Amino acid sequence: MSQSTITRGDLVIQPPPQTAGSPPAPPRTGFRFWQWLRRAIPTVAVIGVLASVAYWGHRTDWTLPKFSALFGTQSPATDDWCQEHNVPESEDIECKPELIPPIKDYGWCKEHGVAQCPLHHPDVAQLKTVPAITEADLERASRALALMPRPENNSLCKLHKRVT
Repeated sequence: MSQSTITRGDLVIQPPPQTAGSPPAPPRTGFRFWQWLRRAIPTVAVIGVLASVAYWGHRTDWTLPKFSALFGTQSPATDDWCQEHNVPESEDIECKPELIPPIKDYGWCKEHGVAQCPLHHPDVAQLKTVPAITEADLERASRALALMPRPENNSLCKLHKRVT
């Protein structure tokens, strides 16, 4: 093989034969540039798409709009927020106590010193089923209350009537 022969794997490339009187062929720099550009375009396109997605994500905090918002069928947002209680106005039981059923008021239990005593009135206990209170349960509660002195609750307090 001569020095100008190029081998790539099984492919052997030889330059065209030159005649004695012809000048050597000029280097094909323009051809190499176009080859490089043809190979670089897909990479540049992928980087451009990724940069566009990153910019869009940054601008929208990576949230997609609702489908209805894309096609203009979105209903206008209503201002349904109670600023005082920081809940939706339609669910605010402080401003609208009629949203919850009234609670039966059993008053103050003199024996146990609490309002709405769940031992004498088990239906006020917030459980799935109403518990059955036996005499043994009442005796156990009396022994526990008599074990140590404790501060007495204020029987004039009406906070138990508020739903929290």
